[in-house]
Amino acid sequence: MYQMLSGRLPFTGDLESVIVQKLTANPEPLPDINGEIPGQLKRLVFQMLEKESDKRPESMDEVAEVLKSVSGKLVS
Repeated sequence: MYQMLSGRLPFTGDLESVIVQKLTANPEPLPDINGEIPGQLKRLVFQMLEKESDKRPESMDEVAEVLKSVSGKLVS
């Protein structure tokens, strides 16, 4: 989803570098890339990228609910 909204991967480089980044770094904030993304969607994307599993959405149903709630804001 990050790539779909930003046009780039959240982490780049060789395999070892990407693994280290996934464990230790945060991707560039979406507002810096695309300021037109609704806040609720930005929060969802970064929740899905959380390092700690208990901070990520608990289910795809939860993700779907957020996507439904912002879908009207994306099509204008």
